[in-house]
Amino acid sequence: MLKIAISKEIHTLKNLEYQLINSGIDIDFHDMSKQMMFSRQFPAEIRYLSKNHIFHSILNGTQDLAIVSEHFLVETNKGFEKIYQFENTKTNLNIFIPTNMKYRDVLSFSNKRIATNVPDIARSFFKEKRVRGINIITDDNPQCAVDMGIADCFIELLYNVDSKQYQPVETILETSLVLIISPKISLEQRHVFVDELVNRLESVQNARHQIKMEVLCDMKNKNKIIAEIRKIDENMLVLTTFDQKKVIIQAMIDEKQLWDIKHYLKEIKAEKIIAYNIAKLIL
Repeated sequence: MLKIAISKEIHTLKNLEYQLINSGIDIDFHDMSKQMMFSRQFPAEIRYLSKNHIFHSILNGTQDLAIVSEHFLVETNKGFEKIYQFENTKTNLNIFIPTNMKYRDVLSFSNKRIATNVPDIARSFFKEKRVRGINIITDDNPQCAVDMGIADCFIELLYNVDSKQYQPVETILETSLVLIISPKISLEQRHVFVDELVNRLESVQNARHQIKMEVLCDMKNKNKIIAEIRKIDENMLVLTTFDQKKVIIQAMIDEKQLWDIKHYLKEIKAEKIIAYNIAKLIL
């Protein structure tokens, strides 16, 4: 059984939740009150921990894996091994100002108080931009520091901020959620459990935006429709005879590609187009 920690700093994202559940990590991601949860479909023990507790637990082997925001790895600069990146959780780490605050360019931050939970990243950014007089305030909840009047502006992930009160004016870096592994984990556990989990995560990720399409048509229009579909993907094409006069043409394509060719298929006498969502793409 794997011991997996999830950072408390992560606001549960639908994309992350969907990917984990379809990979077998079937817990209630909205219940952080329990100290420990167990997944039924994949042998895993799940805990919500603070990022600092996570990094300590990964280093000493108390936890086998952890899901954290990548920019926190940059901040710690400890060289943790990333074994998987959740591509569909990408977002920006931005500098936010109140909507009523005037802003011209990055030099507007001179002599301002800036709250952040990644002070080293912030100092490096402002040093590179040659902004002087910055007062960096370290706070686990940067937005609250501005709400309470402790800071003038703050640094936070884009999806964590109320856009009605604050607006992003500068992007520091792009980040996403990543899966990191403990250096203390055994080779057997890594081979048996970790590799299996990563394979499951990749199968769900690979199916993102992919659909199975079925096109019903007359036998006489079959070749024209196949030729049109093969312009997209000739490898995933399957023909199934419906009867002596009708055929069903099956293909797996990107959902956007279907909308791009839908009107062409209708012009060449496709009678019915059916699309199915794909949960996992194993190979």
